[in-house]
Amino acid sequence: MSRKALRLFFFLCAPFIAVAHIDGQAKYPQCYTEAPFSNTTLNVVVTAKVLPGLKWKSDESPSVVARGLLASLNSNNRGIRFVVANGVTPNLYMNLSLGGTMEGTNQLVAYVEVTGLGKSGILFTENSGTAPFANWDDAFDRLAENMMSWFANGWSTRPPCYRNGHLVRSNGQSSSSDAPAINAGIYGGGLWATESFDATNFKQGVEPGWTGGAMVQLGHKVGLRADGSYFAFGKSKDPESLNATTKVIAATGALVVDLGGLYFLGGGGWYQFDFKEDGAAESVTKSHWGANAGIGLSLPVHLFAEGRGHVVFPENGVVGGNASFVTAALGIRFR
Repeated sequence: MSRKALRLFFFLCAPFIAVAHIDGQAKYPQCYTEAPFSNTTLNVVVTAKVLPGLKWKSDESPSVVARGLLASLNSNNRGIRFVVANGVTPNLYMNLSLGGTMEGTNQLVAYVEVTGLGKSGILFTENSGTAPFANWDDAFDRLAENMMSWFANGWSTRPPCYRNGHLVRSNGQSSSSDAPAINAGIYGGGLWATESFDATNFKQGVEPGWTGGAMVQLGHKVGLRADGSYFAFGKSKDPESLNATTKVIAATGALVVDLGGLYFLGGGGWYQFDFKEDGAAESVTKSHWGANAGIGLSLPVHLFAEGRGHVVFPENGVVGGNASFVTAALGIRFR
């Protein structure tokens, strides 16, 4: 493939794959593990609200509740100090919710949602337990005790989340590790001939077109893949053959190397060109061997995006020069 073809390939495919990658992983956070805390100071912001059924006694009540929670947290024996962020960037944000009923015997419960530490999404959620309390001090003490188990032991991101480009499911397995040994899929997308495309009688190239195909792959990290593809080029750019068409059917095989969601593939196969000139009653069919290589990205819900470059080898002048083209496609695997 010529240098111009390679530049066109990466120009067309790299943005497509990058956008698909960002869109695919935006729904889920990255998997990570937080180490246990000890002998440290954490600057926090506490917000408090009451759930339906309760009302604040005064405007100062949310502040009193926030101080009560911090007092309970600071009674820990691990040397962790929770202080109100004052002129500094908070480490943690604690969103406290109070619920229950105070009609007759008090039945009080407390919930908290903790965010921060520079991480996206919720770090953890906790509550004061399944049994309600008669007063808020006891509810906060139990809530703080439950929260301290997180700070004392550390935690890991709850699935679903992404690790090394793969979606980790609720069972702790990644979407690649529990995939079957054989998977199949279909795909479709755009098709562009390079400037060097010089198939029979189409000396000035062809307009962009479309492609579609099906694939079967054996193996995961390193696998073998077979594709059956159809390429429909646009009309000829040759003023003398404006209505001439080129269609290609290909059967190819490739080696696939997966680097954790981002994969590379390359191989070769058989390409059958179908040329039809202006006004011709029948088309001319010629077959040639060719090679292809590409890059792809595995996305959530079994989707994948990939770009590939193809070059067909000349044979006895049937293909006048270097018949090379690139594709960018989006597909889905059936597992």
